[in-house]
Amino acid sequence: MPKLDLNLLRHLGALLSTRSVSRSAELLHVSQPVMSQALSRLRTHFDDPLLIRQGNTYIRTPLGETLLPLVNEALTSVEIAEDIKSTFSGASSKRTFVVAASDYAATTVLGSLRKILAVEAPGIGIEVITASGRSAHRLDFANCDLVIGVTGYSLPGVSDTLFTDDFVAIVGAENPILNQDTIDIRDIANLPNATAYFGDEVATPVDRVFEDLSIQRNVVAQVSGYLALPHLVESTDLVAFVPRILAKQSQKNSSMVILEMPQDARGHIVEVMYWPPARDAEPASIWLRNTLNRACSDISSSPDPLSLQLTNIPSS
Repeated sequence: MPKLDLNLLRHLGALLSTRSVSRSAELLHVSQPVMSQALSRLRTHFDDPLLIRQGNTYIRTPLGETLLPLVNEALTSVEIAEDIKSTFSGASSKRTFVVAASDYAATTVLGSLRKILAVEAPGIGIEVITASGRSAHRLDFANCDLVIGVTGYSLPGVSDTLFTDDFVAIVGAENPILNQDTIDIRDIANLPNATAYFGDEVATPVDRVFEDLSIQRNVVAQVSGYLALPHLVESTDLVAFVPRILAKQSQKNSSMVILEMPQDARGHIVEVMYWPPARDAEPASIWLRNTLNRACSDISSSPDPLSLQLTNIPSS
């Protein structure tokens, strides 16, 4: 088989990603006839249609599915080779980095990162792609500079731990349960619970804690991610479990009380940054990772003086 004309590599990547001749043409700023001709040449080269019509759309053939991650990885390597320099200066760069993160990670990490960039690298931009749980696997990972997510989802690439957090319960300041002399974990479980949802069969650390304790929670509401939970509980009878850092940030602007879980019933969350292996030695990527680590060093998950301690887990 003759070697593939590397000039067609970007055409192939666009066609396989968008599954559309017209959108691929727009993406690469060429005419539709030029893109159609490129598709014809690619089909001849691979002896495969690559894209086949199904109803009103096109789907990738099995070969097209196999080629997509390989082409994306190759394109990333080409882009890095084109842009790479022996050094990288954040102070003078105008680069925009693409970072995928959950709503919790974006709220927790990127705020601290922006404070550093505003002083040290005002020309640097951060484009955030929201992704949580299993949805992170559907990302075009090769086109992200970093993915920030929790451990346990087997995300691809090289990784490094950013910080660890634990979970607390939060209720509105007017919740009647606060009138009790003592509150234990079963009291919290019996309240109307609002929970974070990350996909079918995805258990959160809090889910696992209650499962281990054989305590059934009274779940009445689910929302996507953790970010909306503090707003839900503020003026209602609901209770929710959220990472401590998010709870402390939310408490500053709301009438909310943090309830400390017993020491032996605290779920933990470990936030990790992942990056494509092709970017491991790229000076710009190294600079971004180092800067992000600095931003996370200021994040505190220590107990807050404005919290109440739940009593120990009651015996069965």
